[in-house]
Amino acid sequence: MLYTFGDSGTHGWDLVREGYSESERKSLTWPSLLARRLNQPLTDLSYPGASNWRIARQIQNLKLTEDDVVVIQWTNPIRFEFGVSDSYDYESKIDNDYSQFDVIEDDGVRTKMMCSTLLYRTSDGPHKDFMSYAYNEMRNDEWYEEMFRIMMASCLYHFEKSECKFIMFDGW
Repeated sequence: MLYTFGDSGTHGWDLVREGYSESERKSLTWPSLLARRLNQPLTDLSYPGASNWRIARQIQNLKLTEDDVVVIQWTNPIRFEFGVSDSYDYESKIDNDYSQFDVIEDDGVRTKMMCSTLLYRTSDGPHKDFMSYAYNEMRNDEWYEEMFRIMMASCLYHFEKSECKFIMFDGW
């Protein structure tokens, strides 16, 4: 199996914005092209606006084998996510109604994405307040970079344990 991770660049968000259908988008992304080239089934876990936190969390949940191939497009280290409770049901109204920036649930974990580009585009008051502090008063780039190193090290350990093949690159 070929597993791919990344943000909008891997997901093919530009294709969505250009009006391609979902099936066209899926067939035209680099993960699909690579899967065909390698003659491997594909599990594309990329997501527009994804954080390295999400990518690392998903990788830790994979049951990888030595036959698997993993390709990761790391994203901007200052993107992150935080868990939200089951009672959190506020739907943000963001420019162009990008519903992927509401609460995301995968692997039984409910999260809300944080990205400095969303700060001025969301109508979710608590989300906006939190991002305002995180990206202004409390911003600490060294902390984000150290957290990224820790996440990457945990992924490397997971890959080495499984003996899968993998490659990582910086999409930013």
